Amino acid sequence: KQKTQGYNFWTEADEKGNFCIKNVRPGDYNLYGFVPGIVGSLRHPQLITVKPGNEINLGQVMFKPPRNGPTVWELGIPNRSAKEFFIPDPDPKALNKFWLDKPDQKSDGKVWNPTTWQIIFDLPEVCTTGSYTIHIALAAAELTNTLVYVNNVNARREHYDTGTWGDDNAIARHGDHGFYRFFSGSLPSNLFVKGKNTIYLKQARSQTYMFAGVMYDYIRLEAPPPSSPAQPKEL
Repeated sequence: KQKTQGYNFWTEADEKGNFCIKNVRPGDYNLYGFVPGIVGSLRHPQLITVKPGNEINLGQVMFKPPRNGPTVWELGIPNRSAKEFFIPDPDPKALNKFWLDKPDQKSDGKVWNPTTWQIIFDLPEVCTTGSYTIHIALAAAELTNTLVYVNNVNARREHYDTGTWGDDNAIARHGDHGFYRFFSGSLPSNLFVKGKNTIYLKQARSQTYMFAGVMYDYIRLEAPPPSSPAQPKEL
């Protein structure tokens, strides 16, 4: 999933999860895996060394998807693509008119103006036993810095920051996926209120670089994990 000067070998597991990667050149490798429709990915904890003529039995490789608590809401399909999200028409000033064959092509360049996304939802009750968790899976990014705010986009400081990263150029090339990246952030329960809540997703660098931005793959908010039942006291 990342630029490399080494070799990459791919395969798909069968319905029981068994897989075999054949004809691998000798060398040291990392093993990665993911499941379509499941957020997150697996990285084998050990470096795998392949020698000429040998077979390696990895035994059981367990993938545990990220989960901290029950789902409050989720957006998108975790398939490493932004296809299901709205993609605006390109800025006409950035296109070659020779290729425009639709008479109703939009001429409003504002479709590409940076915006702050708002995710509005209701909470019947606020769980105060711990922190909420937001999972953000990005299908692509270019020099992006996603800031997350809860109920106050003008707060002195963001409530979660993904940091600045990304250089896959998928946005400039009108693709729907690039370098996948997954983030999880903790949001204190005192940021939420009973009833209507709003989570804001803001791109901090979109004003300084025309291609800076993200393509979302999947977003999920989780409530705090259920508290453990009290253990009976010994008499």
